[in-house]
Amino acid sequence: MKRLLILVAAVMLIALPVLAQDATPYSDPEGLFTTSIPAGWTQVDAEGYVLFEHEESGVTIALLALPAEDKETARDATWALIDPTFEGAPLQTLDLPGPGGVIWTQYVYLTAGVIDVVIVQIANNIAYVTVVHAPTAGVLQSVAPDVDQVLLSFQPSNTLDLSGVTPAQFDSEMAEALTSYIEDHLNDYATVGASVAIVQDGEIVYTQGFGQTIEEDGQPVTTDTLFMIGSTTKSMTSLLAAMLVDEGVWDWNDLVVDVYPDFALADMDVASELRVRDLFNMSTGVPRFDFPLFLQMVTAEDIIADMENLPITAAPGEEFQYSNQMYATGGYLAALAAGGEYGALYDAYADLLNTQIFEPLGMETSTVDFDMATASPNFALPHAFDVTTSGFSPTPLNYERFATQIAPAGAVWSSANDMAQYMIMEMSGGVAPDGTRIVSEANLHATQSAEIAMPSGGSYGMGWMIQDYKGLTYIEHGGNTGGFTSTFGFLPDAGIGVLVLANRSLDNSFGSAVSEYVFEQVFDLEHTSTVYYQTAEDRLFLIVSQVLASVQTADVDLDAAEAVVGTYERGLEVSIQAGELVFTSEYGTYVLKAVRGAANAYTTTGIDAGMLLTFGDDSVTLESILGPYIGEPQSITLMRVEGLA
Repeated sequence: MKRLLILVAAVMLIALPVLAQDATPYSDPEGLFTTSIPAGWTQVDAEGYVLFEHEESGVTIALLALPAEDKETARDATWALIDPTFEGAPLQTLDLPGPGGVIWTQYVYLTAGVIDVVIVQIANNIAYVTVVHAPTAGVLQSVAPDVDQVLLSFQPSNTLDLSGVTPAQFDSEMAEALTSYIEDHLNDYATVGASVAIVQDGEIVYTQGFGQTIEEDGQPVTTDTLFMIGSTTKSMTSLLAAMLVDEGVWDWNDLVVDVYPDFALADMDVASELRVRDLFNMSTGVPRFDFPLFLQMVTAEDIIADMENLPITAAPGEEFQYSNQMYATGGYLAALAAGGEYGALYDAYADLLNTQIFEPLGMETSTVDFDMATASPNFALPHAFDVTTSGFSPTPLNYERFATQIAPAGAVWSSANDMAQYMIMEMSGGVAPDGTRIVSEANLHATQSAEIAMPSGGSYGMGWMIQDYKGLTYIEHGGNTGGFTSTFGFLPDAGIGVLVLANRSLDNSFGSAVSEYVFEQVFDLEHTSTVYYQTAEDRLFLIVSQVLASVQTADVDLDAAEAVVGTYERGLEVSIQAGELVFTSEYGTYVLKAVRGAANAYTTTGIDAGMLLTFGDDSVTLESILGPYIGEPQSITLMRVEGLA
């Protein structure tokens, strides 16, 4: 039963991204809602609601809208319409964070193995209901990405529209309320430390540090404390690319092979078609594959060369496929196009960041240099989820070095003060705080414009996600590393933006809650973001803790483990040290436990939990235990290159 509930929760994992799917927009005939229907689903006849059936699995999704003042009434009315003979009681009731800041309630039914999930949201006395019916939980899990896509793209028509509304000036009273709000909720999200800044109409109107640089005995976080900003770095890389377009070094539509003739992908026909803009817009068809990054440090040139070994799962321009390696390749080729030397592209990229962005914007402490950042007297330390304590603990700092090899995709260290300068420029059409233009408005705008639709709603530009906030365009790009989170976004038409840097992994709910609290302040809205994002946080870590805890472990039989000892590809070494089976990568050594009921299978534990290693005669396959539940199923098989037994 516990496993069943985990599966159901994973299917409705609204807080996290889902895999890209080919989909068709659907609009309710009465104009009550819209959504996206993935390929492989067929509309079938139904009266009073719309019904889609998966062609292979038989899973169905019913969608409807009906008048209702509460969710229970809507649920019961839905059953009366869809199946008047149904008499089951919900096995489980959960609140879920849905799109647009709305709390959905999920009712799970199990009848002789058949599973039904009813999801209800209410807006302005209209209930919007989704009913998912599957023959088994396993079958439901098999179509989870499709179901999530329908849910995440669902948009009621009667939502609040702030377009044309002028926000109030963020004043001292709002600042005091925001400070109290953050102080009151920091512990609710287990956020160790955070630094916050607000920009409005080209001015910094709020900066404040909260918490500590490390749990329990760290120094207070200030607005000058350095944090890793993860993928927020991507917008800086696309900014550099835009500058090169301004200079005539390249054009957005130039072919990549004309910039770098040796550029290669698994399909050279695809490689020959890619344009410069495609390096940054997540539409190349190369999917996410981060696993190698966590095993071995390689050079910028290695990242570029390894692109031909990555699979291509869609035609260019057809699907959103997030790839850190592709984005890093774009950044390194920008450095090459700007005159950098092949063989020293990392240094050339770092120099471009310093001379073209950090120095002109007065970002005095920002750097892509890991050693320089961690030599600072004021930097935060990373924290990650520890399954043994169900809390957050400090992680080895060295682990964060993995981002260095893909620096253009996520290796910058910065502070709230520095990032506020950057936000002013992005919101001012390319003009620095001192009035100097560093990029043309047209080419900066190109990076902030939609290039490819995302399955969860909104679009991806070039280093930016373009979303909707109550009828307003919201331009944002967060970032996550092993133990840091960045939230960075702004409402260009309203002239206000918020950034939150935190030293805790997967702290997106906290950052989003703070950002939307500010938006609610200036638009004089009810503060609903608190409940919404706390629900998202609770759902996320319920699933994370349950999935990780579901992997039952046992002590390792060291005699049997001798058979797997050895050196494997990508620098992975498995050995027995001090009576423990461990694997060592370039970033550290990790203790392994045996997985109960699985031959030659071992898993990491504690704060390192989440990786499954399954050994063959001369190989090891590494899998992310959480991967299938967060829309990023990843694995890699490495051959043994030297036996140590």
